[in-house]
Amino acid sequence: MIMTKVLSTLFGGAALVAASSASAVLIVDDFTTEQFLEVSGSTGSVSSQVEGAGILGGERDVYLGVIDNEHGLSADVNVVGGNYHHSTDTGVTAFSTIQWDGIDGSDSIDAMGLSGVDLLSAGSAFVIDVLSTDLGATFELTVWDMDGTFETVFKSVGQVLSPQSVAFNFNSFSSALDLSSVGAMELTLSGAAAVDLSIRSVTVPEPAGIALVGLGLLGLGLRRKSKKA
Repeated sequence: MIMTKVLSTLFGGAALVAASSASAVLIVDDFTTEQFLEVSGSTGSVSSQVEGAGILGGERDVYLGVIDNEHGLSADVNVVGGNYHHSTDTGVTAFSTIQWDGIDGSDSIDAMGLSGVDLLSAGSAFVIDVLSTDLGATFELTVWDMDGTFETVFKSVGQVLSPQSVAFNFNSFSSALDLSSVGAMELTLSGAAAVDLSIRSVTVPEPAGIALVGLGLLGLGLRRKSKKA
């Protein structure tokens, strides 16, 4: 098994853009299938699995872990209304992990569960539509191919008060990872104590959609330059 860990950090919101207009996409998860998990009163963890439409591979596995709980309060994940909400009370530090690895009824990763999904034919980046985060957050995306190779990419964002998109470009991964034959994917969300974080979808847009992301950034830069002139 080959493991390569790639670190990527967002600088000055460079990978954050306003949510783009509709275009053809491969849906990893549209979060229309509801799910709820909670850890209350102490540290600990809980996991659950749901099957439904709008989930790549047909099943979403979610793991919620609380690593610090100063006041004995709670953390929860609530997937409802097409949104994924990760919430922690005061003094609670937690993370949640979403797995897409086919129907296995388990939070243990099945590295071949997606049977070789070809992401390269769909687009050139993973895009997470972020609704809001009050204290900033870190996204950790891990992808397995059918040969057992896996890589992890990190991105961090600051406070998000209006819908934004975070893009994990495929060229952030090394050529050792075969994105034309993907067996599993995993996304971990984390942040400071008492963070509230909401995302709307995880997709792979067609290249034209990624181009719109770039144009949005260019327009923002030109607008700022114009204001300074």
